[in-house]
Amino acid sequence: MNNTDNDNRARMRYLKRGIFSNPDNARKLYFNDLSHRLIPSLSFYIFAIISGLACGVAFMLNSKELIVLTLALIPFMGPFFGISLSFTAGSFSFLWKSFLKFLLAAALFVLSAFGVGGIGQVYNRLSTETIQYFSSVQVMILIITAICAFLAVFYISNAPQQIPQALSNGAMFGVLLPLGMAGYSLSLRMTAPLLPSLQCSLIYALIGLSAATLAFCLRSLFLPKATSLILTCLVFATCTIFLLDFFQIIQVDFSKRFQTAKESFIALVVKPTDTPTLTPTLTSTLTQTATYTATSTPTNTLTPIPPTKTPTTTHTPTNSSTPTHTLTPIPPTSTATVTNTPTKTSTPTRTLRPSKTPTITFTPSPTIIYGIVYVPNDVGLLVRERPGFGSIVMKSQNNGSLLEIIGEETQVADGISWIHVRTNDGSEGWVSQSLLRTATPGIN
Repeated sequence: MNNTDNDNRARMRYLKRGIFSNPDNARKLYFNDLSHRLIPSLSFYIFAIISGLACGVAFMLNSKELIVLTLALIPFMGPFFGISLSFTAGSFSFLWKSFLKFLLAAALFVLSAFGVGGIGQVYNRLSTETIQYFSSVQVMILIITAICAFLAVFYISNAPQQIPQALSNGAMFGVLLPLGMAGYSLSLRMTAPLLPSLQCSLIYALIGLSAATLAFCLRSLFLPKATSLILTCLVFATCTIFLLDFFQIIQVDFSKRFQTAKESFIALVVKPTDTPTLTPTLTSTLTQTATYTATSTPTNTLTPIPPTKTPTTTHTPTNSSTPTHTLTPIPPTSTATVTNTPTKTSTPTRTLRPSKTPTITFTPSPTIIYGIVYVPNDVGLLVRERPGFGSIVMKSQNNGSLLEIIGEETQVADGISWIHVRTNDGSEGWVSQSLLRTATPGIN
């Protein structure tokens, strides 16, 4: 009796873990058997943590060899293919269970990379090229993800007792490594690659799910009912819209549409850092032009013939006349007095009065705004020909270099704001605005 009860309980658990609780034909039994193989065990989550730690160390050391090790440690992503299976089977319950298991594994992977980033704050060698590679969509990774996911489903269907580990790792290269980049950069308080990495991972996952769902359909594992039709058409339509937009056949421009949501997300997750505000210094040229017109009114003390003329002389304070003159230059606001001592007995007294006040002319010169290259990884900043990671790299600027900012308008490409700059050798290009600290030098 006890053995019978145990068998019944085991049978109930077996059916509960499958897609159909009451399979009544061979196809539903096959679906249940396939779903059991895609449900992970405890070791699945342990290796998700270990591979996340390896991913964080690989980014910290900027090592391609450790990235290969990370791929080798990633467990078989059964829940990922279980999501595609639930699309073709039309099972919302199995879709929910597979999605939660995959989400838990991805969260453990990200948290492990985040933990390594705490050490990376002291010792970090992550290069700008690696950040850009894993935070932007690469065509080759799109193709690899689609091919590996498609072949993995075919392998699962044909070999019931074996697991396509290598094909699963190839499909997860584009899905999990950008997530690891997001977790690692978050621990370093680098906001620029955070959302582009998450968006990149979501796009690779969409391509992989579409390829896996297509493989299930070609293997005649599609149940013709309303739920399976809706789910399958939804994932195919979303994938098609993205591919048409990615290859610029249509213009959807998801980055601009969700720019406000991205900024709100960054403000919630990462506390904004204080950027020093520098007050621009106005450069002025002071020109003083002073013109003195001296009018002398002689006062004669002689009783003979008084002078018949009133002499009017114009003196410049820096000149001296033939008679013995004592000139005392007076500032523009005071009264200058010139004393003439002629050879005669008369002593004329002249009073100098300025005719005009000094003219002050301000000639402001344009203020040049500079940006200081500030990359936390101490590697430098790439100057590109046009905005976007796909543009040609013109040169690299060392950390702490000054770049002249041309104009105040920025352009958004690949989810990042780009700004037009000029280097010290006169070359002009575009760089990421988040990797610059604005500075305006004053004039001594």
